[in-house]
Amino acid sequence: MLLSNDDEQLDVCLVCGAERYIRKTVRGRKIPKKVLIYFPIGPRLQRLYATKNIAKHMTWHHDHPRIEGIMEH
Repeated sequence: MLLSNDDEQLDVCLVCGAERYIRKTVRGRKIPKKVLIYFPIGPRLQRLYATKNIAKHMTWHHDHPRIEGIMEH
């Protein structure tokens, strides 16, 4: 469960009931079990298209149109 906006203050998952934090530090700071790291898509795509070999694979879906009614890839 992604805890954001209204759910930001919760200490327990609403779906499974798991604790959000491992423990509290001596100073009272809570240590989360997992942290979502966001990587912006723009720079990632620029790096992928910068290499000729990888760029060829990135355009596969555009170069091979899907045939309706056939399950592929």
